[in-house]
Amino acid sequence: MDRRSWPKVAYVFAVAALFAVLAGELWLSVRSMSQTADEAAHLYSGYEYWTARDYGLNPEHPPMLKLVAAMPLLGMGLKVPQGAEAETSKMQEYVGGGEFLYGNDAGRVLFRARVAASVFSLLLAAMVFAAAYEMFGAGTGLIALVLCVFEPTLLAHGALVTTDMAASCMIFAAMYALYRYEKRPGIGRLLVVGVAVGLALAAKFSSLLLLPMFGVCLLLEWLKERRRLRAGGEVAQGFGGWKRVLGWVGAVLVAWVVLWGFYRFTYAARPGGLQLAPTLAAYAAMLGPTGKAGLIMAAARMHLLPEGYLYGLVDLQIFGGALPSFLLGTVHPGPTKMYFPVAFVIKSTLAVLALLVGLPFVARGKGGRYWRELVFLLVPVVVYLAVSLNAPENIGVRHILPVFPFVMVLAGWSAGLIMGWGRVGAAIAGVLLVVHVGSSLRAFPDYLPYANEAFGGPARTYRVLTDSNVDWGQTFLKTSDYLRKNKVEDCWYAVGLGVSFVDHYRLNCRPLPSGFGRVTGMQLPVIPPTVHGTILVSAVEASGLFWGNGVLNPYGELLKRRPDDMIGDAVLVFRGDVALPLASAEAHSSASSFLLRRGRLEEALGEANLAVAGSGVAPDIRVNLGAVLLTMGRKAEAEAAFGEARRLAGQYDPEGVQHTDQVIAGLESAVQSGH
Repeated sequence: MDRRSWPKVAYVFAVAALFAVLAGELWLSVRSMSQTADEAAHLYSGYEYWTARDYGLNPEHPPMLKLVAAMPLLGMGLKVPQGAEAETSKMQEYVGGGEFLYGNDAGRVLFRARVAASVFSLLLAAMVFAAAYEMFGAGTGLIALVLCVFEPTLLAHGALVTTDMAASCMIFAAMYALYRYEKRPGIGRLLVVGVAVGLALAAKFSSLLLLPMFGVCLLLEWLKERRRLRAGGEVAQGFGGWKRVLGWVGAVLVAWVVLWGFYRFTYAARPGGLQLAPTLAAYAAMLGPTGKAGLIMAAARMHLLPEGYLYGLVDLQIFGGALPSFLLGTVHPGPTKMYFPVAFVIKSTLAVLALLVGLPFVARGKGGRYWRELVFLLVPVVVYLAVSLNAPENIGVRHILPVFPFVMVLAGWSAGLIMGWGRVGAAIAGVLLVVHVGSSLRAFPDYLPYANEAFGGPARTYRVLTDSNVDWGQTFLKTSDYLRKNKVEDCWYAVGLGVSFVDHYRLNCRPLPSGFGRVTGMQLPVIPPTVHGTILVSAVEASGLFWGNGVLNPYGELLKRRPDDMIGDAVLVFRGDVALPLASAEAHSSASSFLLRRGRLEEALGEANLAVAGSGVAPDIRVNLGAVLLTMGRKAEAEAAFGEARRLAGQYDPEGVQHTDQVIAGLESAVQSGH
């Protein structure tokens, strides 16, 4: 071999090695993960799409990821829940999903599906490399690939059976395809844009943000062309005029056909005359007298889009805003504007942040030469983050995952420019890459709870973020191993988002009250005010996400202690005696509520009084006491309990006062109407 070809061979080898590393990171990390909260529902839905052509399950997400993940399961002869065809509610997709996953070999099923889902991560890495190479050269291409392969947040979601990575992949594909078309217009490249947009729309509804992204980029391109013509430039040659208009019509049609293809070109969401519950018309009516409902139903009457897709669009409008959020140690009853920008800073490595901050300085004077590249990389990031400021839900950085691949290319270019400074620049860039890779390797294999070192690293993420940023239900296998290796027999567990499927992992720990279980209507287990043994607390429960701030968080006192251990950087471990008086009181209040529903009023009152005796701060406990008294006809006492609930809310939960008033008003109305 000619020595002159060695650099090319080494380059190809480095690229291939990085892809091998990426595959290894993804597959090794998910082997030790139990299912995350949504995976069983997505798998069950995807399997039903293939085997029964029933798109009635999980219509709130388009089908592409679910179809891909379920594909390797088709030859396994899996058992499916019986009688599931009669129900398509959100509850059924999760209940049925659990029955589907754990009624079969859950580990084998989940790993196969995750390997299939990881194809989107591998494809995204390939496109990040290709885009950086084409835009800024071979060096930047390789650096961007390194950044992508070791980006903890991309790795965290890279092989999960969830829609976030698929959307990130296809949004990047669509923007890259549009960039290549604008760089050299042609009918072939424009049709590729159409295919990419269709795939993006079939991945996740957030891909609809491609519309403003495309609009801004094309407007800037048009303004740039006008400016060039005014300066005496020549009209660009090639694919233009009416051909371009027809080309765009063709691209839109291609995207439309691709989307329909994922629904098998069938309008009805369910086969054999089965209906969605509620029907599309009834569901759209819940939007109220808005133009959105009219547009969706007009599209339904003309069969412009599949019924399942239209149903998902309605769901997108109805749900959201009801979930609390947690940021920098504070629980909010709903979304907060700076959630996603701050979460991005927490979840990005310090090296990537440094490269982004330094980019305006190291790229000074190069904006004209790379004007188009900067437009197509920056516009998606700006649009996505701008929209995120008013997002109805703040439940995880995964909802802005599509900005990360664009950031990898920009950070890669920044590092490449620094390397161009000579030996000093190469040393600086090298150190930053080592910092990036090192931070990622320290997090392996637990990427979900990642936070950079400025925020204390993964073991401290739970103090600044929670929900799917830390514990999404993925820790039960690790917890089982931990209990076995440490020979723990006497344990208690406050489970977070996995409370509905923790029993499948047979951890043999006594349950502690779960905030997520409370808000989803589960009866909380009654516990003594002080528990002894090994106490496991999910990061979600420790944060108080579904309880409240300060004294309203039953596990808040534990945050003042350093955990004796951590499991997967997402479960806090304490040993010895732990006082949990508020958790005990909430459990008695929950028991009271369930007894009230069964009409056992005296028993309900007894439990409600035990709850009040155990807690002098929680408004919800006083509300429940008032509900029992109101049902018993003791209105004066009920009003006193409600008044105390309002006072406590004003003192300890000012942001929740309105919610407390609404709950009380609802109870009073229900009693007056006889329900």
